[in-house]
Amino acid sequence: MHNSIAWNELGTTYFDYRKDVGTLRNTWKVTNRGQYLRTLAALYGAQLSGWEEAIALSARAGLAERLGRTPSGGEWLDAVIRSAVLRRADEETVEEVRRTAGRIARYEEQFRADGVLGADERVNSLNAFDYGRIITFVRMGLGARLTDPREAEEAVLKAGRLSRETYASWEAFSAAYSLARVLAFDNEEFGQTYQESVVQHRILTQAPKTPYRILPWS
Repeated sequence: MHNSIAWNELGTTYFDYRKDVGTLRNTWKVTNRGQYLRTLAALYGAQLSGWEEAIALSARAGLAERLGRTPSGGEWLDAVIRSAVLRRADEETVEEVRRTAGRIARYEEQFRADGVLGADERVNSLNAFDYGRIITFVRMGLGARLTDPREAEEAVLKAGRLSRETYASWEAFSAAYSLARVLAFDNEEFGQTYQESVVQHRILTQAPKTPYRILPWS
């Protein structure tokens, strides 16, 4: 969507061979097959998303399950701090996790106002960001000749399975991806990155011929 790349084929390159090699080197620090496979494994494990964000969201999800409802902001912050302390985080890290929870809450509130999230919805995991990036990463790996078409297809299918295990719908996946993206790049400016993410979510989830409407999540 963002880069105007056909969604339903891997193709022999992403942009072109030299650009694919350069992007893998400069953006992903990948220059050989071993590094490609290690990065792909990290994406499968959602290890490239923010640590603080993962703690904040897992603490809220766990508390919500115990309470049987969405925690209040105060309850969530208490749970976040306890979770960070239990992980033996130092004082600076605990404070960073607390600030991260606040950033998530403010973005989710704006997402609700803009229709990305429903009134009672929340994001429980940012894994969508790594799972979604698998597709781009694999396409560039294929273009750079670090993988082959069969292996690339298997990687895409695995990304789909992981996504279905984590999220209940395209809408939930897209909201999580969008939240991860703005947390990483928007810096609470609610500027171009935020607006792009909202527009892309609306198009992908509402336009009649997008893959999100054509392909059943199940």
